[in-house]
Amino acid sequence: MTHFYELASWASGQLEDAVFLSPERTPMGSSSYKLSSQEPSPTSYGEDLYDQIIGQQQ
Repeated sequence: MTHFYELASWASGQLEDAVFLSPERTPMGSSSYKLSSQEPSPTSYGEDLYDQIIGQQQ
């Protein structure tokens, strides 16, 4: 498990047996909380969490 995209990207090209799991995204952009095998993504969707937690307080 890592949020370090450069490492995950490198590993996906170098390690044959590596499995990368990511939460599925709904068409509206929210997480379904179901994991599926996918290539590493350059985003961790931190802005989504910020908007949900901090953005509502402003």
